[in-house]
Amino acid sequence: MERRESPRVSLAGRPPIRAAVSIDGVMVPTAVSPYDLSRSGMRGRFDSELPEGANFPLQLELAGAVRFTARVAWQRRLPRNAALAGINFVRPSKAAAAAVDRYLESVQQESRRADQRVDDVLPLEIIRERSDESFTSIATNLSRSGLQVINDFELPLDEPLTILLPLAWAPPLELAVQVRWQKKTVFGGYDAGLHFVAPPAAVHKALDAYLKPISEIP
Repeated sequence: MERRESPRVSLAGRPPIRAAVSIDGVMVPTAVSPYDLSRSGMRGRFDSELPEGANFPLQLELAGAVRFTARVAWQRRLPRNAALAGINFVRPSKAAAAAVDRYLESVQQESRRADQRVDDVLPLEIIRERSDESFTSIATNLSRSGLQVINDFELPLDEPLTILLPLAWAPPLELAVQVRWQKKTVFGGYDAGLHFVAPPAAVHKALDAYLKPISEIP
């Protein structure tokens, strides 16, 4: 059995990675929503099916274009020609392996920064996308990756939610969120942890600008 050269790092919730797959000798653009990645392979949701039964060239945009020889380990077809797949990198070059290492290190550094939470009290609106209902809530801490809120009501765990988050004097940020955890308090309300779903770079910039002065208060 082939041994993995490096542990897989979870990329769940990360933005899609631009990619290109060789089909009949032509590099066809696609994208992959990654689940995890290592020097030896990756798993994810690809926007197009992958060729099976033979090695094929694959290009991934990992802070620059990186070429691999890949092979499908398993694949489950989805509607609209998409697929869930696990792929192995076949004898990746030293340059490709180094590119994966640099990319994963940047992801882990970003994750460490994102996990630094700042205590702050902020009013916000929570919108249920399926019913278009909105509720006022209170955030009790905030980070680049999410926030903790306290509510008088229980949040749905199985549907998309959007929040409108006001920061200082700027217009409120509109963010897709996912409920990561929720528990009832002794006072009858609910504490919940909300995770930001693939926020764009502009949102991270606004959060950094807001959080940095607060985090520096002694």
